Amino acid sequence: MDRTASLLISSTLLALCASVGGAQPAPAPATVEQHKEKAAQDAAKEDVTSLAASLGGSNSTGNTRVYQVNAGIDFKLVRQPHGFGANAAFGYGQADLPNDEEDDYEQTSGNFNTKVRYDFFFTRMDGVFAASAFRWDHFAGLDARVQGQLGYLRYLMREENHRFWGEIGYDLTYDNYYPLPNPAFDDSMDEGPDNMALFDQGDDVIHSGRLFLGYENKLNEVLTYVGGLEGLMNVEEPKDTRIHFDNALRSAIATNLQLELKFTLMLDNVPVLGAEKVDTQTLVNLIYNLI
Repeated sequence: MDRTASLLISSTLLALCASVGGAQPAPAPATVEQHKEKAAQDAAKEDVTSLAASLGGSNSTGNTRVYQVNAGIDFKLVRQPHGFGANAAFGYGQADLPNDEEDDYEQTSGNFNTKVRYDFFFTRMDGVFAASAFRWDHFAGLDARVQGQLGYLRYLMREENHRFWGEIGYDLTYDNYYPLPNPAFDDSMDEGPDNMALFDQGDDVIHSGRLFLGYENKLNEVLTYVGGLEGLMNVEEPKDTRIHFDNALRSAIATNLQLELKFTLMLDNVPVLGAEKVDTQTLVNLIYNLI
């Protein structure tokens, strides 16, 4: 009887110790519905609705008389697994040229660019896209450049404040050229309004393979860097390669206001006759986030 009583007392003490120690039963495994709910919550964190407008310019008087304005708008809507974006940018400038013996302003720059794009993500890191773009730039010899693009994208890094991705795909470009002055005059050229030899090259259709690398880094609470490098290679004439390099550094200066320093480089290895291969643009803009 004494041995039985000792065992009973020992068992009771062990049970009490386990209870005092806070032993808890193992949690039940998450259900399929709970997994789906968590995945939906994670996807919602990456949803975006934004609309921003930008404006910048410069003006000089006195010995140098020149002004330039630039404006843009950018819209982005993401509802996983869908994404939609659209943007437009316009630049215009005039100057009083010192050697033309006239006290009048002449246009020295003018361009318009716009693009719309749709993305579909079949995983968090992989997706496909379709895009269309338009460019007008008489100084580059383009009356209209219309592009259509299809491709696959892959995120190599996708964090809340840090993204790095690549794209591969196909680009179809239709160019309607704008006549430019050409020093090599022949019978196919016409005299322009200022008695300059102009060469009308008509239009062209270009099929290209496309590669793109994009990078975005929210360096801190106020500073963000966004960059992209795009390469297009004509599949019928490989030396006809186009490169577009974009960089933007944005700093928050108020709740909905940002200051942007932007540099763009566009290289066309086979440019329009009479145009330069390389165009660059450096802009300082104020960006207001409407949404």
